[in-house]
Amino acid sequence: SRITGKFADSVLGVVAVDDAWGLLSFSLLLAFTKMMVAGGGEVWSPLWEGAWELSGAVLIGRVLGGALAILSDKVETG
Repeated sequence: SRITGKFADSVLGVVAVDDAWGLLSFSLLLAFTKMMVAGGGEVWSPLWEGAWELSGAVLIGRVLGGALAILSDKVETG
């Protein structure tokens, strides 16, 4: 809809934070579910696996975001 303004920027920020919390909670609940299903095995293994995947996703996001931010500063509009 190409809406601009202070309100649109605020809504975009809220949606981004909401998506981040949704992904975080889904990852933690998925790890918890794997832990409950595993039962008698290693209890903390699914939690560590979930933390490993989550930290890897954050690292990849930061690297790609930083690279794209650097590249976008060098591209001129028009």
